[in-house]
This record gives sequence, C-alpha cells and structure tokens, in this order.
Amino acid sequence: MGIFDIFNKKKNNVEKVEHKVPEYYGVTSDLLGEVEDLASKYLVDESMLDIYSKDKLEVKYLNEARQELEEALKNLNKSLEEYYDNEYTIASATKEKDKTFPYSLEALVVLFNNSLDLYAENESAWDTLNLAYNKCNGKLNKVKEVLSDDEAIQKFTGLKPIVKEEEKIEETEVTNEESNEEVASDASVVVENISDDVDGDIIVNTDKIKMYFIRISRNEDDSLNLNLCIENKTDKNVVVESKEVIVDGRSTEPVFNCNISAETRVFDKMIFNTNVDQLVNLECSITMKDSNTNELLEECKVSMFKEN
Repeated sequence: MGIFDIFNKKKNNVEKVEHKVPEYYGVTSDLLGEVEDLASKYLVDESMLDIYSKDKLEVKYLNEARQELEEALKNLNKSLEEYYDNEYTIASATKEKDKTFPYSLEALVVLFNNSLDLYAENESAWDTLNLAYNKCNGKLNKVKEVLSDDEAIQKFTGLKPIVKEEEKIEETEVTNEESNEEVASDASVVVENISDDVDGDIIVNTDKIKMYFIRISRNEDDSLNLNLCIENKTDKNVVVESKEVIVDGRSTEPVFNCNISAETRVFDKMIFNTNVDQLVNLECSITMKDSNTNELLEECKVSMFKEN
C-alpha cells in the first residue's frame, strides 16, 4: 500500500456537481498515483530516493505544483498550516534539507487530500480549486517525464529499476508490434518530436489539433478504452477533453482529460463505463482549452464506427 490510501478514499466520496470549470481533481489523484508508481521502481531499503535526476527537476516540479494549490487555498482564505496538517512548510519556505522527492511528494499529497475536504463541503470553492488542480496536472506530467527517463535515472543513481515478475514474463512474450501498441495505450506518454509518423487513423485535423485513432483495448473490469494520439499544434499548454458523448444512441460520460504541452503530442485513452459493451455509432465533441486561462481554443465533432 502506498501513501495514497487516504486521499483515494476521500476522492471517491466527493460528490460531483455541475459547474462552468471542468473537474480536474480525479486526474490529479491519478497522476499522483502514477508518479508514486514510477518513483517506486527505484527504491533503497524500501524507501524512495531523495533525488532522481541531476538537476532535481522532479523536486522542482512537485514544489511548483504545491505552490499552485497553495495559492488557490490562500485565495480562499484558508490556513496553509492547517491544510498541511502542521507537518510541512509551504513550498517557498521549505528548508534545503527538506527539498527532497519524498518530502515534496508527501506534502503535495497531504495538501491535495485536505483540499478535497474543502471541495466536498464548499461548492463556491469548486472553480478555484479545479483551476489549481489543472495547473498541478501540468506540473505532475513533467514529473512523470523525468521519472520515465530510466536511462538518465540509472546513469545518475547507478540503480536498476525494480521489475515485477509478471512484467518480466510479459516483456519476454511481447513482440515488437505489440510493444508499440503498449506504448500507444499508455496514458500521457509524451513524444517530443511531433514530426514522427503515427500508426493510426486521423479523426481530427485542424490548424490547432490533430487526433489519431490507435486502437480499442479492454481493461480488467471489462471496460473499454479508445486509445488515441493527440497532437497540440499551438504554442500554448492545453487541455483536451470530450463532451456530449453518445454511443449507439445512448449518452455516456467516459473519462478523458489530456494535458498537453505546447507543440507536443501525447498518447492517451478515453475510458468508457462498464455498461458500454461495444463502441459503435460513436459521436462526441472534442474541446481544446488554454491550460492557464481556460479559453476555448477549438471544438470539433467526431463520428466513428458507424453501423446501420
């Protein structure tokens, strides 16, 4: 069990409400879990490393995420000491000895966890918190990029990643073609060079956004994934989401929220509810918004898998 048991429980108890600003807290909690998983590949005596990269970028981005959430809570007239459980200092006042990965991550988790209590209790805080969560997500995606660079981490730390037995077995069985599919299905895998070819069908192509359909996959709970590649052609950091999703004439609400840096591309997936047993006659709108201002930059209609 990781350090996220409590906030996962609280996340599940948050009541969803309708509001102008999209919900981002679920993405934030998922990203925190993914960051912990990546960091856990390199443990010493079952403890996370203090530093993973030469330039301490992972710590820098975590503290920048903390500052985004701290600012939102201050604007809501909340005591940061209380929201840090009186155990952690604010990011800007953190002592040099505490500028480590474990401290920074645990402080962010505590702050996020306590902010969920406020989110559940006070609807008027919804917009402010979700805008902060969205900014945190951009920083956490950068942390993921640092922690995903196994070669750089191994060169800096001299450690080899911990690989679970089932992962070793799967690795020996996966062909090159299947390996490429695995990369395509992994959420938020950033490809720096957007000039590279993508093995998929183009479903959206404008001067701001380009989307490819990669494949359909299925999760352990039998829910379906629509695996996509999304390219941000703009010079702004953006959020890409879906709305008004209809499958075979029935409205549904899949999970789909991508934070994409300027002029980069990510592989992500739209995860459908388990009551959707096949993706036929799929229709939806794809929106692209500025991550900082929430301004709508693009909205496109998508229609796929037509059947009579």
